[in-house]
Amino acid sequence: MSLLVKNNYFIHVPKTAGTWMSNFLCQNFEDDLVIVTNVNTRHTGYKPFEHMKGINKFAFVRNPIDWYASYWAFKMKWRWKPGFNAKFDGLCESYDFPEFINNVVTKYPTFYQDTIVNLIGEKGDKVTFVGKYENLHVDFKKMLSLSGLGVFTLKSLHDFMPINVSKESKKVIIEKTYSKELKIKIAEQNQLIAKWFDYDLDKIINKEETCIE
Repeated sequence: MSLLVKNNYFIHVPKTAGTWMSNFLCQNFEDDLVIVTNVNTRHTGYKPFEHMKGINKFAFVRNPIDWYASYWAFKMKWRWKPGFNAKFDGLCESYDFPEFINNVVTKYPTFYQDTIVNLIGEKGDKVTFVGKYENLHVDFKKMLSLSGLGVFTLKSLHDFMPINVSKESKKVIIEKTYSKELKIKIAEQNQLIAKWFDYDLDKIINKEETCIE
């Protein structure tokens, strides 16, 4: 869910630890918080406050290789259900991870890119600050400081309870079946995201573990 805290609008991009950040904001700023909803989607983007002066907008992104793995693991936990992201889910649904990735590549390769553009604009140009999931605690600390919400220690952020943790069995499946070839396919079709947010996809392709939380 997206949140307005005082004059700061936090946009929840799916699978970027948004639920964890939302819970942190809810626990620490409950009296100053408004939930921003859209009847058509769980995730509300920049448009409600696009032309309103004095509103800071914040969001987080994630490298596309891990993002799709996290999306699939989430669906394995909560199942494929009609509703939000119906077009993508209808085209790409699979309980087999490699098949899911191949469906993404052949049937809807721009889904993550489209999601980003709809929520925070091309290059994130509709928001004040874009943090990275890969640098979660440091960037979230920076966001809190920039927003004027306060200075928090990295330890307090690290100690805050994780949310939406995927089952270990799904991590094992992804580690065993997310081949270099599949990662390259995702990387090739997400070069714009890599350029916009300065991701070295070659380095991510060759790392030993895939983060799916």
